[in-house]
Amino acid sequence: MGADHRNGEESNLFKDLRLNHKIMKTAKYFFIFQIVLFLGVFVANAQTEWLCVYPDNKVYFENTNKLVYCIRIDSTANDNTILYPISDLHQIDWECYSVTSGSWISKYIVIDNEGNTFFVNGKNQQIFIKSQVALDEIWEVFENEEIKVKGKITSIDERNVLGVEDSVKTISFSVYDLNDTPINHILNQYFIEVSKNFGLIKTVNFYYFEHKTDDHVNFFNYFGEFNLIGITEPQLGFQNLNLKEQYYDFQVGDELHIWDIKKHLMPPSYEKKIINKYNRRIIMDCSFTVDKGWFRYRSAAIIIENGCVLMAKNDLDDYYYSVGGAVKLHESAEEAVIREVFEETGIKYEINRLAFIHENFFKGFNNDPELKCHEIAFYFLMKPKGNQDLNDNSYVYNNVREHMIWLPINKLDEYKLYPIFFKDKLFEINDVVLHIKTEEYNRNI
Repeated sequence: MGADHRNGEESNLFKDLRLNHKIMKTAKYFFIFQIVLFLGVFVANAQTEWLCVYPDNKVYFENTNKLVYCIRIDSTANDNTILYPISDLHQIDWECYSVTSGSWISKYIVIDNEGNTFFVNGKNQQIFIKSQVALDEIWEVFENEEIKVKGKITSIDERNVLGVEDSVKTISFSVYDLNDTPINHILNQYFIEVSKNFGLIKTVNFYYFEHKTDDHVNFFNYFGEFNLIGITEPQLGFQNLNLKEQYYDFQVGDELHIWDIKKHLMPPSYEKKIINKYNRRIIMDCSFTVDKGWFRYRSAAIIIENGCVLMAKNDLDDYYYSVGGAVKLHESAEEAVIREVFEETGIKYEINRLAFIHENFFKGFNNDPELKCHEIAFYFLMKPKGNQDLNDNSYVYNNVREHMIWLPINKLDEYKLYPIFFKDKLFEINDVVLHIKTEEYNRNI
């Protein structure tokens, strides 16, 4: 019952499938029934190598427009031999789209008992891919009322697939008229690649396989070339974010790459890439916003070495500010200041004692000049180390670089800095904890 087409001889299976395609014009769901009827119940120990698609794996591809497409099987039938991928959004007319017409890879997928694959395009026509055959073998991939498409294994070689060595078969397409005369056709320039253990690593959009260029779709944008960039079993390469398991599991050093691409039939078109790097962990700051008001509980450090106090400044704002940051939920002020100092300076400082409790009311923060802010901050005097050596590499919001700078205490009046009381009170630090209240509504952001 194999699907062997050597010497131009078609198997009964392929003839049956073509017959079923004719029936599809009046009863499209009869097509699936006929496949199952002719293929029968497949053996339990079916091929597990050289499959085009593995039902339990989510696979990610990138097309030439840098858009990411996924093959994800929603459900299966007949012992995992009929696969139903999750449907995509398909343009079926200039201003009409469908969300139920099937996946970009195929409306559904049928795997025969030899491990070869039938894909089904948007016109309910089958495309037969023989990934189990040997080098140089030729077979009929597709036929409609106008053309035939033949496939051939043109190479079998060892490749690096997402960091893993594996065998890869390359399948090229050749297009003929119904008299088997070669003709010029866009499909002649495309080929697919199948990995022995990971399935398709280069493919086309089988949903638009042999759609004419005058169809109500932009054929060249949709059909194209798709290259493997990630799989989930095992986890290799690109991985999509899973809200429940991964969205809140960023680690310091992780990067989030965002592509903003606009392609139009007429100019202008553009492509923009943004890379956001996660530089420090943010876990439930003790802050909240209500209407145009913002409150924050902050812990900050007073680090004095050789007559200078350590201040911070970033590449966006025109003022200096104290080293520190928001206290996290369930974190003490002492824990917060030690953490913040290390994150911003790369140096572990120890606390000497609490020096100031500061209630500050000011206007303008995070590029919002009308935001009314209420901040309570604990300022801790840190134990000096006898030098000004730092290993800082910190960033603030919007990935803006932050710098640690030593300012002479006796010249603080020459600098624009916050909190303003540093200019006077750093000369008066003693064993008494001072409570300071300031209103800085004229503060510039």
